Amino acid sequence: MILYKYYSDAKYNFEALLNENFFFSKTCKLNDPFDASFQLVKPYKLFLEHIKEHLHPEAENIMGNYGTCSFSEQADNKHLWALYANSYKGFVIGYDKEQLEKIAEVVEAPCPLRPVEYVDALLNLDDLEATFKAFTHGEETTYPIRECFRDSKIMDKLWEYLCFVKEKKIWSNEQEWRLFAGSHITQQRRDNVKKLENGYLLPIPQHAIKEVIIGHNMDYRNIPFICNIAHKYEVEHIGQTQPNTDEKDFSIKLIDALNLCKYKRK
Repeated sequence: MILYKYYSDAKYNFEALLNENFFFSKTCKLNDPFDASFQLVKPYKLFLEHIKEHLHPEAENIMGNYGTCSFSEQADNKHLWALYANSYKGFVIGYDKEQLEKIAEVVEAPCPLRPVEYVDALLNLDDLEATFKAFTHGEETTYPIRECFRDSKIMDKLWEYLCFVKEKKIWSNEQEWRLFAGSHITQQRRDNVKKLENGYLLPIPQHAIKEVIIGHNMDYRNIPFICNIAHKYEVEHIGQTQPNTDEKDFSIKLIDALNLCKYKRK
């Protein structure tokens, strides 16, 4: 399975890829105030009362410093091209899902990759029988809220679950997957994780990059950066977006653009 990450044409995106890094944004910097936010918890006074003795006084800041790195199942999503790839001036990188999952081995810390769950309403944390999904080594388990008060590890799973929930009405068209960096990464020192003001740089696993797709509005001066990325990762498929006027349905098609980068593989 290939998962696609949308990039703007900002210089730091080209540099990160050429330096073999992912950027994980701090959750407090995301564009949705409810995304992976303590705002998902604040309305539930009964829940907060139950956990007040075990709630870290800096819980809101801890959650706001978690890191996320987002992908999509789609390479031709017009919404994502407009919002995250600077109106087709940017580009998309296709990553092999199985290779992405190896990032936990690279950083020697949990870094789960999962699809976002799109919901119509917040999970009612005051309802002790309400359930949420948790994952351990890829295995899914469902827990009721009441179990969180009995086991701190299940409580940790609840915090992680809340970082994979988004509003269905607004965001479901993104078909998002995300890598998640929790406290094992954000609060501990690791040699191959660089901490920045707005997020974190983590290494891209070997053999993860499989495709490069250029937006049709990309500035020609950025083409050499794309060629260098394709060369570095030995990418065999380079595509380019193109408005699909043949179908008269406002769609975008992907055409072959390998001729833009005539390079020799090592």
